[in-house]
Amino acid sequence: MAQQIDGDRVQRLQLEKDWPEWVVWRSTGPLGEPADWYASRRRRLTGEQRRAGLHATVSADTPEELAEVLDRQAELDPQRCTRMAAKLAEHAEHA
Repeated sequence: MAQQIDGDRVQRLQLEKDWPEWVVWRSTGPLGEPADWYASRRRRLTGEQRRAGLHATVSADTPEELAEVLDRQAELDPQRCTRMAAKLAEHAEHA
């Protein structure tokens, strides 16, 4: 069980490193066994973001599936897209 906890911690920390705007955790089943993976945003969503399909909390069966869900959420985020476009434009100006 300790080895499972260590592996979960490593995966959780990697997910939080890759998606710093999310808090990641793993739930436990009724007998204390590891269960689903969850991620919740560190900030509140606007109405515009919710209408765009963003969620405050998402879940998946595995950390790999959770990573896919988080990727999809990032693609839907209009604020993130705006920030990315601004960064690309800034980079192009300095190139």
